[in-house]
Amino acid sequence: MDKRNDDLELDTQLEGDYSTDESFTLEAILSEYKGSAFIAGERKTPPSELDEKVNEILRSVTGKAKSETSESAEEPKPEPAPEEERPLPQAQDDDVDEPTRIIDLSAYRKEAKAAPAPARKEKDNILREFEEYEPGDDDAYSEPEIDESIFDNDSDEAVRERYSGASDEAEFPDYDEDEYEPDFEEEITRLTSSLNAYKLRSLAAGVLTVIIAIFTFMYESQAALPFGIGYSTALAAGVIMILGFVTMILGVDVLIRGTEDILTGHAGADTLVLFSCIFTSADGFQMLVTRNYDRGLPFVLISAASVFFAMRGRIAYDKAIADSLKGSLSSNAPLGVISENETDPERDILKKVRGRDDGFYFKLTSKDSGELFYGFLTPILIIFSFIFALIASVGRGDSSSFAHSFGIMTAVCAAFPMAMTYALPFKYVASDLKNAGSAISGWGGACDIADADGTVITDEDVFPAGSVSLSGVKFFEGVNSQKALIDSCSLIISSECGISRIFAELLKSQGFRQKDVDAFTFYEGGGIGGDVDGDHILCGTGAFMNLMGIRVPEKVNLANTVFASVNGELAAVYTVNYVPVNSVQGALRSLLATKVNVLLAVKDFNVTPNIISQKFKVNMDGVEYLPADKIYKVAENENEAPSGVSAVLARDGLGPLAEVISKGKNLKLITELNSIITIGGTLIGLLLMFFLCASGEFGNATCGRAFIFMMIIECCVLLLSQAVRRRA
Repeated sequence: MDKRNDDLELDTQLEGDYSTDESFTLEAILSEYKGSAFIAGERKTPPSELDEKVNEILRSVTGKAKSETSESAEEPKPEPAPEEERPLPQAQDDDVDEPTRIIDLSAYRKEAKAAPAPARKEKDNILREFEEYEPGDDDAYSEPEIDESIFDNDSDEAVRERYSGASDEAEFPDYDEDEYEPDFEEEITRLTSSLNAYKLRSLAAGVLTVIIAIFTFMYESQAALPFGIGYSTALAAGVIMILGFVTMILGVDVLIRGTEDILTGHAGADTLVLFSCIFTSADGFQMLVTRNYDRGLPFVLISAASVFFAMRGRIAYDKAIADSLKGSLSSNAPLGVISENETDPERDILKKVRGRDDGFYFKLTSKDSGELFYGFLTPILIIFSFIFALIASVGRGDSSSFAHSFGIMTAVCAAFPMAMTYALPFKYVASDLKNAGSAISGWGGACDIADADGTVITDEDVFPAGSVSLSGVKFFEGVNSQKALIDSCSLIISSECGISRIFAELLKSQGFRQKDVDAFTFYEGGGIGGDVDGDHILCGTGAFMNLMGIRVPEKVNLANTVFASVNGELAAVYTVNYVPVNSVQGALRSLLATKVNVLLAVKDFNVTPNIISQKFKVNMDGVEYLPADKIYKVAENENEAPSGVSAVLARDGLGPLAEVISKGKNLKLITELNSIITIGGTLIGLLLMFFLCASGEFGNATCGRAFIFMMIIECCVLLLSQAVRRRA
């Protein structure tokens, strides 16, 4: 019979006629998920107790009970005595402890992975009710409460909220997929189609800014200006204002964004550029109208440069978004990097999941720290600019200098690197990762990566396909070699560890098929166990076998070997070769250099921190080895939906993961440093200009000197942004 017909959805089974459905028993339900019916302890539950439990559940859920008698029923047979579970082999020495047993049922694990996320969540919660049931005395037994509304036609959200025990925000992303996840190809086309024209406009704005700078510095150095301007302040101011006005027209989209930000109540960096352009132009017009040139040229150069750098920042940002989208589309089967806390509720860890890119665009376009900082500071800077201008003019009895003072204050607030603190390093990161076929989901992904408490690496990350092989197989005397081979290979394959592939190939090469494994057990002591056709199979290291009371001869107890036993008797030994790969060695060193907490989730009992350290010549001190229950939980939760992926990888392996983590941490660090430098420089420049204007030292508070000061800040950001490309 097709296994899929046996693995019916639990809610489909509940829709049948419970009075006649003989297959609807607690044993059937439990065996579907667990392979054997255990309710408590390690004893098989008597059929009478199972039937009683089923009747009680059915009565509470549907008002129907399984018929205890039937016209066609045969004479009931005497109740068999409870069958004791076969004890595991015990160590011969009394002082040897048995390894911790952790049951992880492979049948349920495989079905759960294949099921859709909402159905799997409902299955897990209903199964949890069964697993938490502990039978006691009949008099003390209390009927479990079951929410009958699970059979109502509720929405998926209502069912998930009822059974998850958590809010929607905790389990499901708070973004609207239709709104935030556009077609990536169309979005790339939209971003790149206008990029060339925008680059030309920014280039023209840059040329005009350079001309304005030349005129400004020539005038302030008392040199004669060309084109017949000579030493005329009026002509110099007029030419500078015309060039500045053309520059503003070329970058009108920056001014439009600044206006829109004001109207929407989200004033930011573009708003500061807008205020700078308005009030430096107002200062110039007042200067030309009143013909008062004692205070020097208006700060049009600062405004024009602010527009130019804002345009370049926008270009860098759009290029980074386009490159990130291209990197996410470079594979038909991408690997998503997510930050989740289901494996360990007390901390967020990074892990790879297959076929996931949900929430990528949502995080990709989220606001960075610079935007958030300026969203808070912009109103404050504008208010203080106004107050300082009043103090520097009206406060000292010179109200005519208010426009000039206010123009100076607003100009220095529009720092050149405002639009580049995040956009420029993000552009470098996105470009490098696109070439490697990967992408970080913007600021949101960088924060997830940088703030994670650790990253999970598996045995397949350390020893990928092709780096592990079998070099020898030995069967012991008196053993059915064919049966030992099939049973031990079936057990290892069901563990889904790093060496499963080579054992599957061995089994196939001999013309055999994998058998089902019941009661799969993962031991912390370095081995696995399970039942195959009624025989108890153990596989593990030599130390594990000795610990389980199965003595391994010293001459075969070598490193990198897998021992197998059948019913407590040593049956076979397999020699495994682990070949270190140079790319993995470099990735390990890079990952450890990022200071991220490495969590080893390895199912291959031969792969330990010591083996990794010896093979790859890296220091594994401080690397955490996850316990067995969390190792399998990492795999079981791979389809859980967090708020979105933090990065997308086109290739499997440790190298791409290490690069994404290194770039993500660098991106967040460099962006925050850039923001601190930019904001700090803005505040210092504002205070300097206030003190100079308040003291009437307009001869020292010149546009040229302010430009040099602001360019120093810009150069610091440009140089620091290059550091994001540094390899760990």
